[in-house]
Amino acid sequence: RSASDLRVTLADQTTYDAKVVGFDQDKDVAVLRIDAPKDKLRPIPVGVSADLLVGQKVFAIGNPFGLDHTLTTGVISGLRREISSAATGRPIQDVIQTDAAI
Repeated sequence: RSASDLRVTLADQTTYDAKVVGFDQDKDVAVLRIDAPKDKLRPIPVGVSADLLVGQKVFAIGNPFGLDHTLTTGVISGLRREISSAATGRPIQDVIQTDAAI
């Protein structure tokens, strides 16, 4: 949220300046905008959380501590949980619980 210099690196290692266009502090997620050619960007299909089942295998992909292409696996442990935001203390509803190390 307070970052001033943001860069996004695509799978082909091209890098673009980015701007924050939205964020949710409670859910620790942000939406970034980059100016890249359309042929460089491929949308991914978004699933429907109502279709999930406890015990189903899940994957978490990210970039923790700058470690590119990090993948961890686990299973769905619970659905529709409620937790408190670590940032604000407000409740977050309909959380998907997983044992994947995130």
